[in-house]
Amino acid sequence: MTKMRVTTEMEQEVLQYLNDLRDSGDCNMMGASPHVEAHFAMDRHEAREYVKIWMNNFQPSGEYLEIKSEEQ
Repeated sequence: MTKMRVTTEMEQEVLQYLNDLRDSGDCNMMGASPHVEAHFAMDRHEAREYVKIWMNNFQPSGEYLEIKSEEQ
């Protein structure tokens, strides 16, 4: 059974940004972390974590109220 958790406001904002970036076709999503890093003024590690979360929870609808929990 997959555990779910409620997303933070920041996670929702970044995940929606990533959906918009994907829809724009401006970059291959494997290279999306520098875009997140620049847009949200965060470090490389944090940006990569957000991209990882997005990839593990991608929803074409952009609804990210809950995501898969990393905790097992």
